[in-house]
Amino acid sequence: MGLFGFGKKEKKKIEKESKKNIFLSKRESDRYHVDNLYIKGIGKVIDISKNGVGVAKEEIEELKKENLDINLNNLEIKATVKRETLKEAGLKFEDEVDTKEIIKSHLLKPKSYIFEPKNRLSIEDIEDDEEIEKIKAVINLMLELDDPNTNVEKFKSHIQTLPELEERIIKKANSVESASKSEITNVTTAITRIGFEEVKKIVYEYINTKITLSNENFTEFENYEFYNILKSSIFKKLAPLFSFRDLRSEGRSLLTTDMLGVEFLIEKGDKEFKKIYKSPKFLYGYLARIYERYFFGVDFLEINKDYFINKLGLFNYLYDGYILAHLSHFPYFELKDSSKISLSSRKLRFSYIAYLTFLALEFILSKDKKSGIILLNRLKRFGLDSSKAISFLNETIFEANEILHNIGIKNRISNISFPTVNLNLTKILGKELHFSSFIDKISLLSKELNRAAFRYEDPFFAMYLIDLAINSNEFDFYDMPFCVIPTKNLEDEDLKIELFNGFDIVIFKDIEKLSDNLWDDFVKLWKDFEGKIFVTYSAYNMIDFEKSKMHQLFKDFIIDIPSYFDNEFIYKSMLKIACSEINKELETNVCSILDFKDKIYSMDAIIKKSVEKYIAIEGKNSLQLK
Repeated sequence: MGLFGFGKKEKKKIEKESKKNIFLSKRESDRYHVDNLYIKGIGKVIDISKNGVGVAKEEIEELKKENLDINLNNLEIKATVKRETLKEAGLKFEDEVDTKEIIKSHLLKPKSYIFEPKNRLSIEDIEDDEEIEKIKAVINLMLELDDPNTNVEKFKSHIQTLPELEERIIKKANSVESASKSEITNVTTAITRIGFEEVKKIVYEYINTKITLSNENFTEFENYEFYNILKSSIFKKLAPLFSFRDLRSEGRSLLTTDMLGVEFLIEKGDKEFKKIYKSPKFLYGYLARIYERYFFGVDFLEINKDYFINKLGLFNYLYDGYILAHLSHFPYFELKDSSKISLSSRKLRFSYIAYLTFLALEFILSKDKKSGIILLNRLKRFGLDSSKAISFLNETIFEANEILHNIGIKNRISNISFPTVNLNLTKILGKELHFSSFIDKISLLSKELNRAAFRYEDPFFAMYLIDLAINSNEFDFYDMPFCVIPTKNLEDEDLKIELFNGFDIVIFKDIEKLSDNLWDDFVKLWKDFEGKIFVTYSAYNMIDFEKSKMHQLFKDFIIDIPSYFDNEFIYKSMLKIACSEINKELETNVCSILDFKDKIYSMDAIIKKSVEKYIAIEGKNSLQLK
């Protein structure tokens, strides 16, 4: 059990829910939006399932018979009129019908968009072995600093890889008052003279100076001299709150050096590319990953994983947690199919603290109010109300400023105050019928139910809405520790309940892509986990036809994500949200709903096309590898 019993609910509540028979859906089968499918004498089919069809009527007159014999794509079916308005009718089949092939041939789908990267990079393009050894030595020294089992020999081997640090230690040894007349010329004797603790202080100061002032590649990054010191201080303060033991400062070292992948990309790009990294808000944002993949075919998360694990042999048992932190921050971010993730309780706890660290950096350095309110809400789970949370963060800023002062940086990080912003899903979406129904089900899930299966046609839009919901002030999710699991990327390992101790919400993306080897573990988790489990799945994988056991498990808990094909208002609302976010991030009006009025695009496609347009306008499409 985690701190304060996170993820634990009384079993009596689950039993009560079962008795009340509260369901999010009462449909036997999923409905699919289709096009170019007609029933003679009645009208155009709007949606279809195994059990019935929704039809846009040709005539406004009432259908003459309650029981009908219809012809659906040359299939003779007996049906009953279950509902009817002036313009539409709902027909229920007397018997279940295998409509799978009919659906497949007439499915409506949002338009996707895939761009061809300008260049393709891999970790093999990093060739400076000498520099790699220096970086590895610095990181190993960081790991050794707080390790109670460290010793002089371990320190010495890493120090000798860093001539500048070695010179500092020898110089210090030759300057101490108790020094004899003989000059010291090697680090072993120097350590003996000044003592191990003094050496550790010199190493600490050296590392802080290096990670703070090595900013030649980040000239556009505002307040970069504060960035790593503040990040390290925040993580160190947050880690104990979620019972994450940062053994040998591995988590802090990983976060402090996460810019290495970005530096590599900047060095391979032209002078314009570095301009996109202006602040933590953009560095950790979704658009930066689109930029990176557009220019190089990879993002910095992929580069870092290869670099740390394959090149440096570091962070093997933690780095996947760093990737999961980015998924918590932006649940709609899609990992490549080839990217594999293994889970552990340690990785998951690290992911949540790293996620909160990202929010804090965006709040403090980027002055982002949305990140601030999300962070303050989530700190409430640790017993910090808004006032205490602000004090907690300002204490962290004070400690970071002390370190900055000690290493000779004159500027200071400003204190923060409470952000005036209200995150409200209803206000964002409005009161359109389908949106209202969605919000009502989210409210029920918040207060009375622990399971939900979100069915989508656009994965990005689905995860975007879920992200809004779990951070909205109008529901009870905003302070609950959560994690986002990319099901398609999971290694075939155990999926045990114990992994998620400490979490109140576990979100499994694209559950239909779960390995068969993990299915039994997942079913047990679904039945026994005392927190909330959300899953998402694509309508286009047709699990009611293809994975009947899975559909049977989820069918009472299905929440349909509002569809662009339900009405034009929903699509236009999504367009406005997407374009507003893009234009705000890029500080331009590059995205316009008029650009996408002729076809229905997925949210991801709109973002990619807008970013590509922006790059072309800015002249960045001339980027070439050095």
